[in-house]
Amino acid sequence: GVARPGLDDNFFALGGHSLLIARVLTAVRERLFVSPTLRSFFERPTVRGMAEAVLEAQTLQAEPDLVRELLDQVQGVSSTAPPSVEPDRRSAQDRADGARLVMSGPRGTAEDIRAFAAAADDVRGVALRTLAVPTCDRVTGLRRALLSYGANAHRHGHEVEFVVMDNSSSAATRDAYRTMLQDLARSEKAEIHYGGAEEKVAWLDLCHREAGLPREVLAFALFGHREGPYNAANNANANLLHTVGRPVLCADDDTLGETYVSPGLTDGMALSSGSPEINWAFADRGELEATMVRSDRDIFGEHGRLLGRTPASFAAELLAHGLPLDEFGLPAAALRDPSTAAGRAALSVPSLVGDCGWASPSTYLNFDGESLSRLIRSEEDYRAGRVSRLNARFVDRPTFTRDMTSFMCTFYGADNRRLLLPYLPCTKGNDTLYALLHSICFPDDYFVYSPVAFSHQPVETRRFWDHEILRGASGIDFSYLVAALLEPLRVSGLSAVDGAGRMRELGSCIRELGLLPAEEFDERSRRQVRALAERDLAEQRQRLAAHSGPPSWRRDLKEYIALRARSMDESGFAVPLDLAVDKGADRARELSRLFLRDFGELLMAWPDIVTAAGELAERGHRLGRRIGGVS
Repeated sequence: GVARPGLDDNFFALGGHSLLIARVLTAVRERLFVSPTLRSFFERPTVRGMAEAVLEAQTLQAEPDLVRELLDQVQGVSSTAPPSVEPDRRSAQDRADGARLVMSGPRGTAEDIRAFAAAADDVRGVALRTLAVPTCDRVTGLRRALLSYGANAHRHGHEVEFVVMDNSSSAATRDAYRTMLQDLARSEKAEIHYGGAEEKVAWLDLCHREAGLPREVLAFALFGHREGPYNAANNANANLLHTVGRPVLCADDDTLGETYVSPGLTDGMALSSGSPEINWAFADRGELEATMVRSDRDIFGEHGRLLGRTPASFAAELLAHGLPLDEFGLPAAALRDPSTAAGRAALSVPSLVGDCGWASPSTYLNFDGESLSRLIRSEEDYRAGRVSRLNARFVDRPTFTRDMTSFMCTFYGADNRRLLLPYLPCTKGNDTLYALLHSICFPDDYFVYSPVAFSHQPVETRRFWDHEILRGASGIDFSYLVAALLEPLRVSGLSAVDGAGRMRELGSCIRELGLLPAEEFDERSRRQVRALAERDLAEQRQRLAAHSGPPSWRRDLKEYIALRARSMDESGFAVPLDLAVDKGADRARELSRLFLRDFGELLMAWPDIVTAAGELAERGHRLGRRIGGVS
């Protein structure tokens, strides 16, 4: 609002306040691709001070040649500054006091701001330089994905490496991957690491030999189980082991680095309980493209900005946006002394545009809030939506949550500098379980959702068939069984004091479930699966009573509830359908116990496996083999 502020005019003296701080920092981030700290703004609230902060932030993420160039620029600015201009020599405390009037009352005083900002040394997030992609039998699709993410990184000034873990069973396909990646590394001047069956076996042997870790546990982590109906999650485990010690962005091989935002994008941040995502279904691609906003955003910068953040830095940014802290439920200890606040953003989840990635359309019957309102606006909207896989799943601003019960690993950022969980490597639904298990092992951690959407765009065209929405009503899958069996632990928590200890304790509990006698296991499964299913059914009945909705939606939900209720009375309801469909009910029961036993042993050993992976990496032995880039 000032016609022409001077280089050294004080922001607060000119009438600046918290909402304007948010606009300034957002503009700097979007136009200059760096995020100066809130603390630096309060210490130097002038145009000149902000310019210096920008250069410092660029220096922190720059290559040596660019650092020298920036230093030359700084010297040039200093040598040409008018002699009549005096720098702002007031103390940081004096300058911050200018914010007292607009930051007082329920939104926190200037002292609050200084305390939070001083404790929030991680407000810049992390330097994210690695993209990890799991793949299987999609050589062409993988190339498309890597080119897309590489182009985004290049546009926004990042040099990134690619890590590819391949689950293809054919040696010829693995050779095709290696040839394609070598060509890509040469043409794009990219650093690429690849891990197929041969590379995984070599690393497994080395880890077993050097660290003395059980070969069968390592094999389960990296290869799953031969009777597992879906072993792709072993690639996720391999990526975590290869990238141990650094933050990483993970994305499936049928995704693209094309970015969108929602039409309701807003400034600020939020804390929530449960999943904060809004989900809109679209009849066709044209409707989706006309609604979501294409916007070229810095993918690696966005997730680097969010990962690793602590409650102290969240609070500082919330205050900077003029948002009261009380409504977000931050612990009182964090308000008194931010340096004591626990927790970090362990995983960051992008918004999604494109294929929903669901195994079943019955998810539509669990919509609530704005997602449900849009889905049942009309008969036409619901009928088109229930067979379409085209979705936008998004938040309108960065949103942090602790109590996560669902998570899709289509793409996500992971702060792999500290211990993270392994995935269950033998069935689908492992990502849903991942969020639940992570919350049990690391109760202080946060998941953070980004408003920047990536594109999930499989090469093949996918649709749901018209009455497929009832398919999931007649039974459960293995991930649902595990969630039901662990419900008591979710409520009571674990006794160990640190993450590694809780992971081992959780692993021991899961292993004991797998070692139960068959009859006792079946009885516990029936009891706890039914309890969880009845709770879900009660929510659906409440939803049906609370909303009128179009006739087809009400009919589908009524039929789903009726079929679910009938199925729950059958003796085999707790037998996972995804195991029974090919193996039969008796073998599915046996496999359920076997998978639980093996996964429990993996959790118990995982902290030691991660430690061994880090030590091997320090000696130059990462899991994937380097096949491109300049050494």
